Order: sequence, then C-alpha cells, then structure tokens
Amino acid sequence: MLYLLLFIFVVLAAGGIVLYYQPKNMDFSRHLLSFSGAYLFGLIFLHLLPEIYEDPAPNIGLYVLLGFILQLGLDYISKGIEHGHAHYHGTKFPLAIFIGLCLHSFFEGMPVVQHNHHGHSESLLMNHSLIWGIMIHKIPIAIVLAGLLKSQFNNTKSLIFLFIFAITLPLGSITSIGISNVITDITSFEHIILALVIGIMLHVSTTILYEADEAHKFKIQKAVSIVLGFLVAYFTS
Repeated sequence: MLYLLLFIFVVLAAGGIVLYYQPKNMDFSRHLLSFSGAYLFGLIFLHLLPEIYEDPAPNIGLYVLLGFILQLGLDYISKGIEHGHAHYHGTKFPLAIFIGLCLHSFFEGMPVVQHNHHGHSESLLMNHSLIWGIMIHKIPIAIVLAGLLKSQFNNTKSLIFLFIFAITLPLGSITSIGISNVITDITSFEHIILALVIGIMLHVSTTILYEADEAHKFKIQKAVSIVLGFLVAYFTS
C-alpha cells in the first residue's frame, strides 16, 4: 500500500507547487502530459491487453468498449481536465468538473491492487506498471486542478479539495478489494474491471496524443516526449 500513499503525496505536491509557488513556465507539465499519454498508450498494448486476454472473461472486449464509452460521459462532466487542461471559463468553482475527475480517478484505482491466484495462499499484488503510469499522468492533472481551485479558494481549502481528489484512487482500490472478497469468480471480476479501465485509459491517452496544437505545427519536444513514453512502457512492462 506504500504506492497508494506515494500517489497521494505526488498529487498534493504537484498541486501545492501551483498553490504556493505559482511557476510561470509550465512547459514541463505539457511535456510530462505527452509522456504520460504515450506511456499509458504503450502500457495498454504491451501489458494490460495481453493480461486480460491471457485467461479472458466472456465478452471481455465488450468491457473495453464500455470503458471507452464511460469515459466519453465522464469527459462531458469533467470538461476534459483528464487531458491536462480544462475547457472552463466560468466564475464559480466547477463542482461538476471536480466530481467527474474524482469518478475518473476512482475507476482507475479499482484494478491497481489485485489478488495473487498462484500458489497455495491468497495474497494481494500491486500492479506496479499501472500505478506508475497513473501517477505520472495525475501530475499535470493536479496542476490544472490546483489552478482552478486557486482561482476560487484560499490555499487551505484548495489543499482540502486536492486531498479529496488524491484519495479517490486508493478508495477505488479498497472498494475493488472489498467486492472481490464477497464474490466467487474473482479472476473474471478483476479482468472485467481492468478491461473497463483500459477503455477509459485508451480514450484519455489517444486524446492526449492526437490533440492538435493551437498552431497545428509539429513540435519536436512533444515527439520526443511521446517516443520516450513508448520506450519506458516497453522496458517496464
């Protein structure tokens, strides 16, 4: 569970930098977003999809599509903040955006911890590749969210909202573990949940990778970030 605590710290640290230090140059965040999108995309095809098809539940591909559709709905609520920016220009705090973002994080957390079905004893295993990919992806999201919060609240209230967002992923993991403990076919349940999250991540990662720049120009920095993301996904999956 150390990784889940690290995830909470990373989200609070990324958001806290915006709240307290207000960095002017956010190019690093944009490059990290491209890197994370490529890493998630590579992780899907190199590790996650082979995992769910190794011993697939019935109609497992359908759940991937359902996850993609689910993210379409969440995207409508959150106004695209999962892609590292928010299409919001109102004067009041966008509670719907925050709720949509938290739901997205909750679902992503569900397959992070899974049961180990090998050997004589049942134990829990952390999907390290998945949690690292999600953790990297959440840094630019936390930065954008902190910017929205800062425009509406003081730093203390903003940190409270950031903390609520940060714990939604561990809550998703805990909920998934609780459900799996009361059902008989744990493997099929975990594969279905992972398939749904693959669909969610597929929507998010492809949107990040294929969103055009404002000037519609090729940028070498973004290309390098994407290639690095693919390479890291290959060597770590």
